[in-house]
Amino acid sequence: MVEAAYRLMSARGYMRTTMAEIAAEAGVAVQTVYFTFHNKPAVMRAAFEFAVLGDHLPITPIKRPWFRALEQEPDYKRALAIFVSANMEILRRVVPLATVFDALGDDPEIASFHVLSERLRRDGFRVVVDNLKRKRPLRSGLSPEDATTILLVLLSVGLYRSMLAEHGWTEQKWRAWVIETLSESMFGPNPKSSPTSKR
Repeated sequence: MVEAAYRLMSARGYMRTTMAEIAAEAGVAVQTVYFTFHNKPAVMRAAFEFAVLGDHLPITPIKRPWFRALEQEPDYKRALAIFVSANMEILRRVVPLATVFDALGDDPEIASFHVLSERLRRDGFRVVVDNLKRKRPLRSGLSPEDATTILLVLLSVGLYRSMLAEHGWTEQKWRAWVIETLSESMFGPNPKSSPTSKR
């Protein structure tokens, strides 16, 4: 049911997707959809959570295998690349539902869910910042909170969508640019190797 809702809302939008259509797409009775979710906003929330996680497992992003790989990677830039790649996959799934929040921003229930989602996203990104700065200190004058904000902005749905849809970038071009921009913004220039001593 959740995947059916995700497919329909991604293709047709929230307002034009009915509970009956979700039931038909999922191959269940419409009463089953109402019994499980009670209303359409609850279905949308479940569809959005599915888009973020990519499956139905109750495992938060920072407990996924990619985060363990990030933790175990000693090089800060390679760890940053792991994080960007994981978020690229999330953004790819979330972008089709982004218009739901744009269109329903005045709906109190949807707005409240959006605020909660963004708070959880900031909390998760802060965990990533704390992990990265153990590999290399943040650049002078940059607080962990500001570093978290930089991550949130450069890995936002709006920027990803704009660079690909409006400016024609490929995902790989976007990924390479984000990694380099984050590295420079958060950590400063790459450390220069020490000059070889003359004999």
